[in-house]
Amino acid sequence: MNKEFFESLQTHFYGMDGGNVRAKFWICGIEWGGNTPPRLDYPSTGAYVCGKYQIPYWSTEWKERNPDFLKYQFDQKVAKVLCAAGNIEVSSYKSYMSDSYLSDRADSFKVNLFPLAAPDVSTWTPEQEHLTGCNIKYHYYTYCSVYRFPFIRELVVEFRPQVVLCFGTDFEKEFLSAFWGENSRKASGT
Repeated sequence: MNKEFFESLQTHFYGMDGGNVRAKFWICGIEWGGNTPPRLDYPSTGAYVCGKYQIPYWSTEWKERNPDFLKYQFDQKVAKVLCAAGNIEVSSYKSYMSDSYLSDRADSFKVNLFPLAAPDVSTWTPEQEHLTGCNIKYHYYTYCSVYRFPFIRELVVEFRPQVVLCFGTDFEKEFLSAFWGENSRKASGT
């Protein structure tokens, strides 16, 4: 295990798109998809300071330089859900994405359970092994639950989202642990 890598997850927003950390709606996926290389130093989309945190968000300038963000399938689906929740015409989701989605004043904040991108949850590359020091993806997930999930819980306690929408299959226990702690299954009755 690369202890330095995992310890950095305790204080950094790696693999999180961000938005307005004080927003009512928080969205959580499993990990970034696509063919993005596994690394932590992704080009900045924008950031602002909120207390002790450097919060990432999708700035207007970043959106103008990266118009393909409108094609991100997961974000299209999330934007449609947020439009419906906000009484915005769902068919105008692209305007919503361009104008306010994941901005520093958005009605949403987006995170991922795990920081490294992968085309699917079964993929584990030599680059990921090298970066994390884990030969097996399951070990990476386990160490993230120890080092990263407490950081996510800390954010939830401090910023108190009203709704947390978690997307993904086969990760129910991980979502519960990340947002509500190890005893969440007992407390929620699930």
